[in-house]
Amino acid sequence: AAVGAHAAGPLLALGAPGTGKSTALVESVLARLAEGVPADRLLVLALGRSAARDLRDRQAARTSGGAVPVVTTFHSFAYSLVTRAAAQDPEAVRPRLLSGAEEDVRVRDLLLGAVEDGAIEWPEHLSVALPTLGLANDVRAFLARMRELGLEADDLERAGDALGHAAWGALARFADVEDEVMALEGVIDYSRLIALAAHLAASDAAAPLRASLAFLYVDDAHEADPLQVRLLEALATPTLVAFADPDGSVYGFRGADREAIPRLLGERVIVLERAHRGGHHLRDAIASVQRGTSLAGLSADVLRRYRAPAPGDVDDDVAVLSFDSPGDLAAPIGREMRERNKAGQDRHRMADQARGPGDKEV
Repeated sequence: AAVGAHAAGPLLALGAPGTGKSTALVESVLARLAEGVPADRLLVLALGRSAARDLRDRQAARTSGGAVPVVTTFHSFAYSLVTRAAAQDPEAVRPRLLSGAEEDVRVRDLLLGAVEDGAIEWPEHLSVALPTLGLANDVRAFLARMRELGLEADDLERAGDALGHAAWGALARFADVEDEVMALEGVIDYSRLIALAAHLAASDAAAPLRASLAFLYVDDAHEADPLQVRLLEALATPTLVAFADPDGSVYGFRGADREAIPRLLGERVIVLERAHRGGHHLRDAIASVQRGTSLAGLSADVLRRYRAPAPGDVDDDVAVLSFDSPGDLAAPIGREMRERNKAGQDRHRMADQARGPGDKEV
C-alpha cells in the first residue's frame, strides 16, 4: 500500500522473491490512473519482453479496456528514441539493430580482417582463438563493458599499457575500427543503442519527452547495467520508482550492476516485508547463502528487513550444499536423482535446473 501511495519523488521498492514487487508495480500504475494521471504520462520499463508482456496484460485486465501506459523493454524504448531522432534529421540513417548472434559473427570477421590487414597488432598467444565465435563473444562483451564504464579507446589503451595487458591496446584500436564500420553500414548493437539513447534523452531535442513523463516505473531494476541506469538518469522523471531484488541478480555476466539502483535511489526505500510464497525452510536456506554480504547504498536495518521477510504459508524442504568444483557438484546431484528414481520417484517429476549451457553439459 505504501508503494502504491507514493506519488512524488524517487523511490526504491526493495523486496525478496515472492514479496509482491510486480504486483506492487501494477497497483502503483493503477493508482495513478485512478487519480486521473493520463496514461501517456506514465512509462513502465522491464528488462525483457516476457516481463513487459506480463505487466502489460495484468494492467489491461484491470482497466477494462481503458487506456494503459506504455510498457516496454529498455532496448525497445531506446530504439524508439534513436529512430525518432533519425526521423527528425533528413540526412540521418535509421540504424538497424544487430542481434547478439549476428554481432558475434561480425566481430569475428572484422577482427580477422583487421589483424590480416595490419590495422591492429594482435597478441601472438591469442592468435589461435581468432577464428572462434567464443573469442568474438568475449570481445563483444569486453567492449560493451568499456562503453558502460564511459571509457574511450584511448583510455583503454593507456590502461592496457599501464597494467601490461597488450590485448587491451589491440581491443582499443579494434573498437575504433568497429565504430567506423558500423557507421558506414548503418547498424548498431545493444550497448551502443542504450548509450546513444541516454545521450539523446539528455539533449535539448528531448526536452518535450522529458516534460511529458511524470512517472517512470522500472521492473527488476537490479538487473540494470550502468548504461541503462544512465538512461534513467537522463530522463530525469519527477517520480522514478524502481522495484528491485539485488540478491536475485543473475545477469552480472551481461554487465548488470545490482548496486547501481540502490546507489541512485537508496535515500528513499520501502521494504516489502511479507513473502507470499516460500515458508521458513526456504527463507532459512536463502539466508544461509546471503549471510555476510553487503549492498552499497543500503543501511544495515534496510538490508536486514529486506533479507528477512515474514515467511509465507506454504513451505517445502530445502537444502543448501556447497562444492569446490562443477565436477564435485554434478556427482551428488546425479546420485540423488538415481536413488530417488530407484525408490519409485517418477523421473519426469524431477528437475535439475542449471545456470547456463556449460552447467547443463556438466
